[in-house]
Amino acid sequence: MKGFVRWALFVSLVAMSAQLWAQGMGKSEDRKAQKAFDAGLAAYMNQELEAALESLRYAVNRDDGFVEAWLMMGQICEDLNRPSEAADALREGLERRPRGFLRGYADWVRLLHMSGRYDEALEALEDVERNEFLLPIRWEEGELAAWHRTRESVRFAAQAYKQPVEVQARAMPGAVNTADPEYGPAITLNGLTLLFTRESRADAGHRQEDFFVSTRRAVGAPWEDAMPLVSVNTSGNEGAAAMAGDGRSFCFAACESPRYDYFGRRGKGSCDLFETRIENANGRFGLGTNLDAPNTRAWESQPSLSADGRTLLFVRSISVGPGRRHADVFFATRQGPEDDWSAAQPLRGEVNTPGDESNPMLHPDGKTLYFVSDGHPGMGGKDLFVSRLQADGRWGSPKNLGYPINTQADEGHLLVTAAGDLAYFATDRDDPGNLDLWELELPMSARPSPVVAIEGRVTDLVSGQPIEGAMVEVVSDLGELLAQVATADGLFSLPIPVGEKWWFRAHHPHYIMSIVPMSLSTWQPAKRLDIALSRLAVGSSLVLKNLRFESGSSLLSDGFQPDLDPIIEALRNQPDLRVRIVGHTDNTGNPKSNLQLSEARAQAVLEYFANAGLSRERFETEGRGQTEPLMSNDTAEGKAANRRTELIVLD
Repeated sequence: MKGFVRWALFVSLVAMSAQLWAQGMGKSEDRKAQKAFDAGLAAYMNQELEAALESLRYAVNRDDGFVEAWLMMGQICEDLNRPSEAADALREGLERRPRGFLRGYADWVRLLHMSGRYDEALEALEDVERNEFLLPIRWEEGELAAWHRTRESVRFAAQAYKQPVEVQARAMPGAVNTADPEYGPAITLNGLTLLFTRESRADAGHRQEDFFVSTRRAVGAPWEDAMPLVSVNTSGNEGAAAMAGDGRSFCFAACESPRYDYFGRRGKGSCDLFETRIENANGRFGLGTNLDAPNTRAWESQPSLSADGRTLLFVRSISVGPGRRHADVFFATRQGPEDDWSAAQPLRGEVNTPGDESNPMLHPDGKTLYFVSDGHPGMGGKDLFVSRLQADGRWGSPKNLGYPINTQADEGHLLVTAAGDLAYFATDRDDPGNLDLWELELPMSARPSPVVAIEGRVTDLVSGQPIEGAMVEVVSDLGELLAQVATADGLFSLPIPVGEKWWFRAHHPHYIMSIVPMSLSTWQPAKRLDIALSRLAVGSSLVLKNLRFESGSSLLSDGFQPDLDPIIEALRNQPDLRVRIVGHTDNTGNPKSNLQLSEARAQAVLEYFANAGLSRERFETEGRGQTEPLMSNDTAEGKAANRRTELIVLD
C-alpha cells in the first residue's frame, strides 16, 4: 500500500509539473536552480536518489520559492524511507503555493503520522479539514479509503501517545541472541523449547534463513545455546514456524529457488507451507511435506495452528498490479490431525482490510488472535493487534495493543505464552539493523485466557507399554473441542484453560475410554497426567461417572453428555461390539424403587445410543439397584461413587 501511495504521489507531481509549466509557473527564474532541478529529475528517473536529493537541495538554496523542487524533495525523501524529512519538504512547497497541489495535503498529514510526530499530524489534519483543501479532489480508486484510514490513524495515534500502556520489554535472557538476526519465535506449551529463525551468512556468501532450537530447564530460566535443526534446514530459506504444543511437529514456510526448486521438497510456486514431524526414536524431524490444498501459486507463509490441530491460519500474498501486492489472513481446516487440509478461505470477521495483514498467532485458548496490520488505525507503520473470537465464529473488532508496544516503525511477529502474561517479539531497538528476540509483559487488556499444559503418557494398563496413536482431547463443559492430539510413543501435551471446567479424555479403537473432569483455579507451568487404558475384551467394563440426568429422574439432560458422546464414535468404529448397560444406585430410598430407577437409567442410555444411529440389537440393559456398591454409602463421596452406569463388553 505504501508503494502505491508513493507511486500515486509521483504521478501527481508529474501532472502538477505539466500544469505549472503550462501556466508559466513551473520553472525557476534562477538558471542555476533550474539546471540543478533538471539534473535532480534526471537522477531520480535513473533511481540515483541521493544524487537527485543533493541537486534539489542546491536548487532550493538558490531559489527558496522553487515549489516543484520542494515537492520533488519530499517524494525522494519518502523513497529513501525518511518520512520526517519528506514531510518538512512537502510542507515547504505547500506553504509557498497553498492551492497549487491539493493532494499534497493528504500526503503531508500521512508523512507526519509515519514519522511519529503525532501532535503535529493532528494539528495538520485539523488545518486541512478546516481549510477544506481536499474537497475539490477527484480521488482515484482506493485513494479516498486510504485517506480515511490515515485520518482515523492520526486521531488514534495522537490519543494513544498521550496515554501510553505500561510495559516492560527486555532482551530474552540466555544465549539465543547473537550478532545475526533472530526472529519468528515458536514455543512448546510447557514453555521449555523454543524454535526460531536465524539469518546467517552461508558458505557462498549469501544470507540464509534456518531454524534453530533452544531449551531451558524451567520457565523463567535462561535459554541455552541454540542448535541448528539440521534435518529440516537446507541451503535454501526456511522460516515462520508454528509448533504443535508437544513440540513433535510444526508447520513452516519454504520458498522456491530458480535453480534448486524447493531443495528436495515438492512445491506449487513462490513460497509454500509444509509440515514436519519427528520420525524416529532419535528425535529427528523429517524434511517436511507440502500441505497441498492451502497452497497455491501465490505466496503462502506465516502459519499458526490451533490447539486442536484442526485449524490453520496463514498469510497469502497476491499480486494486484505492477509492483503491488496485497496480503490477508486465510484459514484452512481438517477433521483430525492425520487428515488432509481443506482449501483455504479468507479469515471471517473484521481482521482483514484493504491494507496488509500478516503474522497471525492463535493463542492456545482458541479464542484470542494476535496479528500485524497497516490497515487498521495505528501508530504509523505496521502495528500489532488482538482480536477475539465471537459466538458466531467470526473474529471481532481488532484492538491496537497501544503505544509504546506499537510505534511509527513496523512491528513484527508476536508470540504469546500459554500463561498469557508474557509475549516474545523481534526488534532491533538495541542494535539497529540486527533483529533480536525480546520479551514483554502484556497489558491486561491484551491478554488471552491463561492455559496450563497438561502433559503425560497413555499406556496399556496391563503391560505398561505406551499406546501409539491414542487420541487425547480437551472438551468444554458444553461439548466444544478445544484441543486434541494423537500420541507419539504414548506422549501428549494439551492446554487446559484456567478457571473453567473441562473434560479430559483419551481413547483408542482397541481400548476402553478414559474420561476425567478437570478444573484448574490458578496457573502453573505444567501439570502431569498419566493415563492407563484397559483393552477392549470380553468382560471388560467402563464406569460412566458423569451421566447427566434430570434431577431425581431417569431422563438424560439435553445437551453435552461427556461420558456418552465420545463412546458413540468408538462404538461406530467397532460395529461388531455388543455391550450390556448396567444401572446402579446408592441406598437412598427403598430397594424396590432403586431397582426400578437403575433399570430406567440403563434404558435411557440405550435410547441415547439408538437416537445416535446405533443398532438396538447391540445392547442389553440391566438394573441392579443398590446391590453392588463400590464404596460405603455412609458418606456423600461413597453415595456419589455408587450412583453409576456401567458398560460391560459381551463379545
